[in-house]
Amino acid sequence: MKDKNYLLSVLGLSAIPRIVTSALTFICFPLMIRALGASNYGIVVYIGAIVGTLESFVDFGVSSAAGKAIAEARETNSKPLNQVIESWAKLQTKVALIGFIPLISATYLISVNSKTEFSLQLMGLLVMASWITISLNFVRASMNSLLAFKSIAIVDTFESILRSATWLCVVFFMPSPRGLAIAQIISALCTSVMGIYLLKRLISGKQISNKFENTLNDSNNTRLSGKQMLMESSHFLWLRLITRIFQAIPIFLFGRIFGSALVGIVGAFAKISELINFPFSIIGNALAVRAQGVVLNGVLATRKLWDAVSRIIAMAVIFSIMVFLGADIIAGILLPGNLTAGGIIAILSLTILSNSFSSIIAPMSDYIGALKSRNILMTVFTVLQAAGIFIASKQFGSIGAVIAYVSILLLMNSGYIVIARRAFFPKQRHKLRREMIYFLLIVVIALIGVIILRNTPVFNTLFLKWATFMSMLIFLAVLLASLLANVQMRTFFITKSFLDFQHPVN
Repeated sequence: MKDKNYLLSVLGLSAIPRIVTSALTFICFPLMIRALGASNYGIVVYIGAIVGTLESFVDFGVSSAAGKAIAEARETNSKPLNQVIESWAKLQTKVALIGFIPLISATYLISVNSKTEFSLQLMGLLVMASWITISLNFVRASMNSLLAFKSIAIVDTFESILRSATWLCVVFFMPSPRGLAIAQIISALCTSVMGIYLLKRLISGKQISNKFENTLNDSNNTRLSGKQMLMESSHFLWLRLITRIFQAIPIFLFGRIFGSALVGIVGAFAKISELINFPFSIIGNALAVRAQGVVLNGVLATRKLWDAVSRIIAMAVIFSIMVFLGADIIAGILLPGNLTAGGIIAILSLTILSNSFSSIIAPMSDYIGALKSRNILMTVFTVLQAAGIFIASKQFGSIGAVIAYVSILLLMNSGYIVIARRAFFPKQRHKLRREMIYFLLIVVIALIGVIILRNTPVFNTLFLKWATFMSMLIFLAVLLASLLANVQMRTFFITKSFLDFQHPVN
């Protein structure tokens, strides 16, 4: 893929089809949540969190390590990509098969003693769905490192459409946790088959094999040590494991202390957050596989990259605030009649911002040698998260527990930024651009003003049911006017080079 308009091309290939499928998701997912209810959906989320954590051992970090190895081989032309992918695929298959029985056994031992409703059949179905997705994770990591974003778009589109269709089947034919688990198996299996087929076509295609003809006969480059592959995977294993544990702890504690209803609310919003975060995830993966090449081009190229990242993070800030202001609307769509959902979603809106950090900044740093530091940081915050949520839940109830959860997420992701900046600028000091500082000040002032305004009787009387929508519109209008009024801000943010990290923005 050409450097010119690289991110725009990636988003075009990946996000444009997703816009269509996202419309289906926004229709089908609320219908499915309404059919199941917060408690039933919470049961699936609760057991799924346990399965997802244990599945990390079965994956063993191979998919992430393979993605790094493939990207490195592509950037340096050190090894033929065909053989790199095949070697890692064999390793992934072996560790997945070995880990299947332990995955079932460990999930049963943990789930059977929980206070939430337990079903051996439901557990088995969710384990199978998670195990199948191991192959899909490997396929996506390989395609991403090959810069095969068109193939990724096909897989994502197919998965999204199929998943929405299975949700409708749950709504009309089997509105139960078991029905949702079966739907997940069908979606995972069919998408994995599609992904494997497309990856095989890429491997056998001339676009890969011909490009690396000059290395095919170099036996020293083609042989990959199994021991080295396992060692590299073990580093990513800890990252995957600690990530899953970090994600599972809130679900586990919420379920144990407050029941499946709160888990259902958090899980439902997590799906909405995932949809919003999709463009940031695409951008993060696209930048990660180019990070090594950018660093090799020197400090100026690295600063250009961080300028682009700053603009993208600014968009995440806006999305997060819009969800905060529109929390009652989202709660009414997902869980009508639930009196606590609106307040919880308003707090959870900040996770959109933290997710953008995790999706964009963290993968870039992983690919240039900061993985160990991030593992240590997440390990520390995993302990802090468990303690913080438990203490807050006892002192302040469910709202306090959710606030503690979100606060720790933001603190940890702030640490990701520090680690990434040190990795990208080991000898130079990187300062946040003045335009970004001004942007954050404008956002804070506009948000405070809108919150004060929409809590006045005159505003609510004037707009009645449209008060929430109007507050969102006023915030956007104030922000846009402030950007347009300042030449420096306008040049940095409102530009055709918004996603360009190859050329500087003056």
